[in-house]
Parts: sequence; C-alpha cells; structure tokens
Amino acid sequence: MKKLLSVLLILVLCCGLMAGCGDKEEPAEIIGNPYADYTLSDYVTLPDYDSYTPEAVGEITVTDDEIMDTINEILETVAETKDVKKGKVEKGDTVKISFEGTLADGTSLPGMQSDSTVLTLGEGGWIDGFEESIYGATIGEPVTAELRFPDPYPNNNEVAGKDVTFVITVLSKVEKDIPELDTDFVKQYSDKKTVEEYKAYVAEQLEYLKLDERLGEIKTEIFEQIKEEATVKELIQEKIDAEISKIDTRYRDTAKAEGIEWEQYLDQTFKFDQAEYDAQLRDYAEDAVTEQMIVYAMAEKEGVEVTQQEYDNVLASVLNSVGLASAEEFKQYVGVSLDEYAEMYNVKLNLVLEKALTAIYERIS
Repeated sequence: MKKLLSVLLILVLCCGLMAGCGDKEEPAEIIGNPYADYTLSDYVTLPDYDSYTPEAVGEITVTDDEIMDTINEILETVAETKDVKKGKVEKGDTVKISFEGTLADGTSLPGMQSDSTVLTLGEGGWIDGFEESIYGATIGEPVTAELRFPDPYPNNNEVAGKDVTFVITVLSKVEKDIPELDTDFVKQYSDKKTVEEYKAYVAEQLEYLKLDERLGEIKTEIFEQIKEEATVKELIQEKIDAEISKIDTRYRDTAKAEGIEWEQYLDQTFKFDQAEYDAQLRDYAEDAVTEQMIVYAMAEKEGVEVTQQEYDNVLASVLNSVGLASAEEFKQYVGVSLDEYAEMYNVKLNLVLEKALTAIYERIS
C-alpha cells in the first residue's frame, strides 16, 4: 500500500531518469530514433545556446495548507468505499444507477440503457436534464425523465433532436470511509513513525515536485528560444507524409467508431471542408516535423542516449500515475494500447527533449 504515495514522486522520478546523457566521445543511440538515418546537422542550424543565461530557480517554499491539502488527497485515495442503499441522493453524491431510455416510437438503441453505471451528480457529461432528474431521488425508487437529445448529437447522430423517456433507478449511493491522520495511518501507509515525521516527508516531496516544476519552466523557456532562433533549411518530406498519415488515420478511425460519415465528421468537428482540412493538416504536420527535427538535432549535438529501459520506465510511470498494473489493464481502461498512447502524446520525443534540455541547462546554469 505504500506505493499509493508514489504518485507524488512521478515527476521527481522522471527527472532523475532523464538526467543522464551519453558521453559525446561515444556514438549515442536513441531507441527507435525516427531520424537515425539522417545527419540532422545538415538540415538544422542550431543557435549558440551555450551563450544563453537561464533564469534563476528562486526560492522554493511549501506552505502548511499545501501539505495538508496533499495529505487529504492521499487520505481520500486510500479511503474504502461502501454502498448505501437507503435514503435520498443529492447533487454532489456519487451514485450507482440503472437506466433505460425509450424513444417516442417505442424503440431503444445501444447506449440508451445500463444495468449499473457510476456517476457523480452534477459533474456533467450527460444530456441536459438527466442528472437533474435524479436530484432528491430515493434510493431504489424509479424516476421517469422526459428529455430530448441535443441536436447535433455527435455520440449518436441517429437520435439527435429526438424526444426520449428515461426510467432511472438509483441503486446505491457510494460513500467513502476516509481514515484519520493518526499514527496508525502513518505506520500503515509509510515508513514514518509519527504524524509530524509524515508531514515533514510530504513537505519534502512537495518541495522536490515544485523544484522540478520550476526547472521544467526554465528549460521550456530555453527550448522556446532555441526554436525561435534555429533554422531548418529543409524539411524531410517523408516525415511530413508520415505525420499526415498518422493524424488522418486517427481522425478517420474516430469518425468510423462514432458511426459518422467522414464529410459530416469534418463539418461537426472542425467546420472544415476536405480542402481546408488537408491544408490545415499539412500545416500541422510541417510544424510537428520542424519541432521534431530541432529536438533530434539537439539530441545529436548533445550526444543524448535513450535506452529501452529508460523508455519502459517512463511507460511504467504512466501506468503508475493512473493506478494500473499492466498494459492490458491500460488498454481496457483508456481504450488504446500503451504504445499507441505513447505515440499519440509524443512520450519518446518528450523524453529525448528532456534529456537534451537537462544536459544544456546543467552546462549553462
């Protein structure tokens, strides 16, 4: 259970992971480097960033309120839940419900019914009036709500603007049994012995996180200056084409999954026709490839290495941050594989960038 506290350390762990860089005297390798076959110094002229003067870190402080806010979040995280099956529910309650929706013609479509769904009343995400109809409901007693699907309704175009009757039953209210911050809690969930020691430990971790965040801001400023002053003499066309294909495939798969015709998806999502979409997509791809080439040119100059183990460690921290044990659980929970998620959010590119910026910052600060 002590690993529940490790969420506090993710940024620190990532910072420690990314701090090392390869020796410039040895050939540096980056696992899965998409630009490994290119000498990027032939394409990109980097500025003299060794002449930069980064901002000072400044004083890092942690307040008592921040310490207690963090501890309260941890207490809530480890709290056990129980199902209450008597009484009424109100806005803000987390409830389990069953529901069935019927259109005016007596039909019901997939997604309009569920035997058990958990939601927090008032958080939104349902059609207008759905959650409000449950406010004040008695657990176990059905509630009937006469509603209308919005128009347009991207989730299911077939029911957009149609009247619907939902019969909703609150099965239970989910309540948390939040533990007290006492010596028993401290000993169970940490290696500390007293509440004061535990508070000091949390304060130390928050200070590490704040320091890492501040260093991240400084390094981001360095990178923004590098991007502004760098010159990309020629973009690599095959990389632009690959980026266009990747993004286009993602959008088309989304439209297909939602059962929407491509032209309709473009109009609803972007307010574009095909020609405008193609132009915007190419501009995006060119900007993305420009940034990639600058990052990998920096890595080439700095002799950055990224090993498979380092990459796997970052993926493990992603799993840990959402409380999942395996890539299989991640796919079931998020809807895409861990590798697809990593590609979607440029995890490897960001790892390379962080290592290059860390090498630069440590040298010029």
